[in-house]
Amino acid sequence: MSSATLAGQLIEVLLEARVERIYGVVGDSLNPVVDAVRRADGIGWVHVRNEEAGAFAAAAEAQLTGRLAVCAGSAGPGNTHLIQGLYDAHRSGAPVLAVASHIPSAQVGTGYFQETHPERLFVECSGYCELVSQAAQMPHVARAAVQHALGQGGVSVLVISGDVLHRSPVTATGKSDVLMSKATVTPAAEQVQALAEQLNAAATVTLFCGAGVRGAHAEVMELAGKLASPVGHSLRGKEWIQYDNPYDVGMSGLLGYGAGNGSFDYAAIDRAAGIHSVRIEQPGDVRAGLSEALAHPGPALVDLVTDPNVLSIPPHITAAQVKGFALAAGKIVLDGGVGEMLQMARANLRNIPRPAIAR
Repeated sequence: MSSATLAGQLIEVLLEARVERIYGVVGDSLNPVVDAVRRADGIGWVHVRNEEAGAFAAAAEAQLTGRLAVCAGSAGPGNTHLIQGLYDAHRSGAPVLAVASHIPSAQVGTGYFQETHPERLFVECSGYCELVSQAAQMPHVARAAVQHALGQGGVSVLVISGDVLHRSPVTATGKSDVLMSKATVTPAAEQVQALAEQLNAAATVTLFCGAGVRGAHAEVMELAGKLASPVGHSLRGKEWIQYDNPYDVGMSGLLGYGAGNGSFDYAAIDRAAGIHSVRIEQPGDVRAGLSEALAHPGPALVDLVTDPNVLSIPPHITAAQVKGFALAAGKIVLDGGVGEMLQMARANLRNIPRPAIAR
């Protein structure tokens, strides 16, 4: 048994996983961990401005290297500051281990100074979150946390009181081979052939890329060139596909923009998945499109293309509404928004249904 404390045993497990540094703020209930780092070779302590910065730093390291990164926070506000960075890491699939030290174990449940319940706080931003309250739980709980973070891609949290970290180990650390690489998933040949046939049969194709294109930038560019296809991406796909991409039309979704959203026929995508879908592009087609969707006996999707500049015109307009619109438009013009008003006017004139003219 090489380590004199559970904190030292934790550091041995981290060294097995090739962890080189821990991001955190020194002091309080984390002192046993900091001291164990001081005594160990091959691992260092990176002091940060606050624990939130430490969690973001660990998330960035994990995403850049693909290896396990570690951050730590002391009891109370020290570890609650980790939450923002851990949410970011977990949503991004970054393998991060957070050490959340706790108040003295004998004081848990007494309303002790700065008492929180980290094992509850971090459940939503982690895939593995466990409380270590006995020396006998180590080192296998620490190894489980490491394997969850690396194997599933996300955050693991170990909650340990400072006095527990000071205790002597009762189980030898031993040796363990940590899984550091992930297997490559290959689709069945018939699925690849079916996709190729759909691409060949389609009149136009848009490629929408997510994080799954990591490491395949060149292949996607070659495919887009052969298909003359625009390439959009999700937020998580941005870093893997947007650079050096002459076919890029931007990102879709909440943080996306018009070009990215406008390139996709969501109704066609859903039809390919077997869902009854209707795409409405013109104001005059709204009634017929909605009638078709509502008449369908099962679930249906309506893809309604809208213009953000178009005003929502009520069926009956009162004098008060006209007066209010005139005042608002006047303020926009007086504030230098003439261009904005002209753009809004053009959008509405373009979309107001007009009666057909016989020729």
